[in-house]
Amino acid sequence: MSKKKLKGKHMNASQQKAEAAQRKREYFRQFKRICDLIHSELFGTFTQVQLEVLYQLRGMSVKIIPDGNVSKEVMDFANEYAQLAQRDQTIPLLEEDGPKVNIREYHQIILPVEILLAPVREGDYEPNIATLVGRPWFVKYTEMFEPRTHAYYDAMDHLRSSIRSFMSDLRFMIFYVDCAIQTQSPQHSDRRIRPEISICPYRPERRKIKLANGAVRSGIRYVIASPHQKEPEENRFIPVSILASKLGFSGRFGEKKLDLYVTEHALNRIDERTSEVGKGYVQLWIMSSFLNAEDRQIVRMKDNRMLVEYRMYGCKIGYVVASIHNDLILVRTFLLMTSNITPEGKILHEHLGLQKLDHQYLGIDKLDTFLYSDILDNEDICTLFRNAGCGSLLELCQKVKDDSVWMDEEEDYVQHDEEQIKLAARMREYLSKGNPEDWGLPEDDELSAESELSSEEIELPADLPEAPDSEQTVES
Repeated sequence: MSKKKLKGKHMNASQQKAEAAQRKREYFRQFKRICDLIHSELFGTFTQVQLEVLYQLRGMSVKIIPDGNVSKEVMDFANEYAQLAQRDQTIPLLEEDGPKVNIREYHQIILPVEILLAPVREGDYEPNIATLVGRPWFVKYTEMFEPRTHAYYDAMDHLRSSIRSFMSDLRFMIFYVDCAIQTQSPQHSDRRIRPEISICPYRPERRKIKLANGAVRSGIRYVIASPHQKEPEENRFIPVSILASKLGFSGRFGEKKLDLYVTEHALNRIDERTSEVGKGYVQLWIMSSFLNAEDRQIVRMKDNRMLVEYRMYGCKIGYVVASIHNDLILVRTFLLMTSNITPEGKILHEHLGLQKLDHQYLGIDKLDTFLYSDILDNEDICTLFRNAGCGSLLELCQKVKDDSVWMDEEEDYVQHDEEQIKLAARMREYLSKGNPEDWGLPEDDELSAESELSSEEIELPADLPEAPDSEQTVES
């Protein structure tokens, strides 16, 4: 090897050593800052040997690991989301309203300290730590060992479930996301704590379903990625079934499990009408409408169709339209509660004369119109909607504007808020003049399909023909 190459290698090694030293100094600067949040005496209590042990145990950033054929796009999203979540989610150090650290700071700095001080809980501690025992702030800190640990694991579980929900989409792929905290053995030179999140993909089954009128629709089987972290691999993706009795059926049919399917059309419509929420969340709330159907409003209609109440962040905002076909439930579309087909939409029609095309013209068939316009600022318009039973829709929109939900869309919301649509005055003027029967807007297939839904309630038979047993499923 030439002298030039040796010199280059030596320079690289020196540079790496200098950078490592700089990283170590920066770590202890952050370490002291966080120790001072607990108490100014804490950092000076640790011996040099203990500080070196803490540096060896320092946690690493969350690592995203593919478990199967996961696309680069999904991996990039998961990594980006994990980095943001580690920065934004916080854990209290001493008490709920006291100083906090984020997830990254917790597993890089606090978790190693927890490991080092763990013997204190058993009355076993080093002489230097003995000087702290009994001091009020140290007692409070050690009493928070368990609550902090629970808060950390809850935060990691929330991160795991958020990645799963934001990425999963029944139209393409859903994901099982697991979380584990890895540590090397004491004999290993690298003893750092490594939080790992693994992502396993699954493509949902599709099935051709024949409707009562002879038409055929493609249904996507509702499958839930198990929320449990340690499920056996074969139980990661579990088909969902609903007891017919939850939908108000009795007799032999009420005891049947109905497999839950959804059309791509329904998923497209709920995206269009509920703004930019994580698709996984929106789709889980569809499933929740049926799993909790006994607590939801259900409007029965002709041809075995029904409207099942749909909630977002606990607020009722609309209905999913579904029909029953022997052994399954098929979700056909989604309607915001302002639609002229819903009970609330009927009241809007009776009181204001609003027709189907009026909803399109005013934009009140989409959640965005309420979120990003000045409707909430106009009490007269809000009163009209509340009197029609749409108060929960306004409640959700106010929660969004108050930033109590939809936290991950905060930046997008602020951008829309700066360009707030001036709609309330136009809506008042439109309503005061009366509504033309036809504004010349074309009806698409969706409107035509929805118009077939009669709002006349009928009684469905209490005892329908036997349905074949379904495979092992998640039962409501």
